[in-house]
Amino acid sequence: MKKLIPLLVLLGGTSAAFAQGTVLFDNGVLVGRPEVTDPYVYAPGGTTRLVNAPGADTLRVQLLYGATADSLTPHTALGRFRPSTSTSGGTWRGLDAADTLNRSLPIGGVGSTIFLQVRAWDATTANLTYDQASLRGASTVFSYTQTLSSPPATADTFMLNFEGFSLVPEPSVIGLGIIGVGALFMLRRRK
Repeated sequence: MKKLIPLLVLLGGTSAAFAQGTVLFDNGVLVGRPEVTDPYVYAPGGTTRLVNAPGADTLRVQLLYGATADSLTPHTALGRFRPSTSTSGGTWRGLDAADTLNRSLPIGGVGSTIFLQVRAWDATTANLTYDQASLRGASTVFSYTQTLSSPPATADTFMLNFEGFSLVPEPSVIGLGIIGVGALFMLRRRK
């Protein structure tokens, strides 16, 4: 018996060292929860909730995670926004190739606090990345702690500190628009 207790302590420590976190990557489950102020992602301008255009499936969303707020790593599985026919605009489903909404992370675990960020973009082609997209946006970095209820509940893995955000056009698009408006103003003024 005396030898069994140290063995169990060692096994428990080993399992904690290899623990991984789990996040439910779906902001639709956050709608209506009192602890979440604004779970939506908005189109440019910040008033219309983001949805895919009719017949298109170009909007992508990705989870970033890290042990600190300045050491974020992108998760390889992307999610997709809902279609234009959806009544749940501004939300995504994090379905990956295996049709799962959960993201397993190599860090975190029950009771550990890690940092997450969500970024979204219009891919327009299958190969357009976040850095290449002219229309993109990212949430603020937020803390996440996976909990463990008894019995376990789905809400244990909700991203409760997530705050909604808007996509914005690339600055060069805004700059060109301002130049164009300025040129029209100058031409109109000369007449």
